Amino acid sequence: MQLVDSRPPEVKALAINIKSAMSSLVVAHSSVQQARNTLCSLLHNDGNDAVGMLISAPPGMGKTNLCKAIVRSMNQGVTHTPEADKRPVLLIESPNSSVQGGMAHLLLKALGDLSPKKGNLEEKLDRIDNYIKRQEVQLIIIDEIHNYLPTRATSTPTQAVSFLKNLMNRTKVPVLFMGTHEAERLISFYDEMASRIRPRVVRFNNFSISTPERLYEFAQVLEAFAELLSQAGESFSFFKLEDGVQVLAQENLLKRIFVATDGNLRNVRDLFYKMVDAVQQGQKPTLEGFANIWQPAMNERLGFNPFIQANDKKVAKHILNINNVKGH
Repeated sequence: MQLVDSRPPEVKALAINIKSAMSSLVVAHSSVQQARNTLCSLLHNDGNDAVGMLISAPPGMGKTNLCKAIVRSMNQGVTHTPEADKRPVLLIESPNSSVQGGMAHLLLKALGDLSPKKGNLEEKLDRIDNYIKRQEVQLIIIDEIHNYLPTRATSTPTQAVSFLKNLMNRTKVPVLFMGTHEAERLISFYDEMASRIRPRVVRFNNFSISTPERLYEFAQVLEAFAELLSQAGESFSFFKLEDGVQVLAQENLLKRIFVATDGNLRNVRDLFYKMVDAVQQGQKPTLEGFANIWQPAMNERLGFNPFIQANDKKVAKHILNINNVKGH
């Protein structure tokens, strides 16, 4: 059993670069496009109303990468003046407090305040409002918003939710809330927040192959990973040209990857991480190659290796069962 990484430095560096690109990849599938269009509408609010947007997604479906891409895009070409830094977008990640003071502290810290704990709540809100105006903040992103919400239905908002509502009313800066599907409690529990957010809710779900259109979209996602994998030395594609029209190729492999990963973007990424290493060791991205690298932890509910041809019937049955489930 070899524990020491014996790869030449240049080979290791290439693998790291490819995996880094895969890690930050944002594929413009239909949910991402909907999120971008909805966000554009949100940002054209022009400060007339206190409005928000919610993106809910199961773990591993790319909301964090999308969040970072939004930040990068909005920060492009930002210039700073002697009077104040410009912060078009504020990102509050992984909140760790459900109280008003904790939220205010996180916002002040993100705004560059040197003493974010100083002052009472009203004083902190005054400073936040002042910073937001001076730094020309156009969007506030609160990631993992579900951490702020109660688990049982209630009409009484948490202190943090009350604070966010007051912040939205006062600053009129749009807020993008992001979290797991439990984040939708923000609109199901609280009518006042729902009225600000409900028209702009975007839900990400695991990918599906239940229709030709969804199968094609999943292939587009895999194609983005395959293009990065080609940098390791093995090119393959999930598309081909027939009479000048792009059509699916390797549909058998495509469906098996879906089964192997449960259509989850993080599982897809982890599978291609493994294939990067395998290709560098001389394997090919074929059924046999994927069979060698697939691990049960990538889809613990499956119970069999979907890339082994002896499991063809199990693969077909699994796809049929999934397609019969509502939402797939």
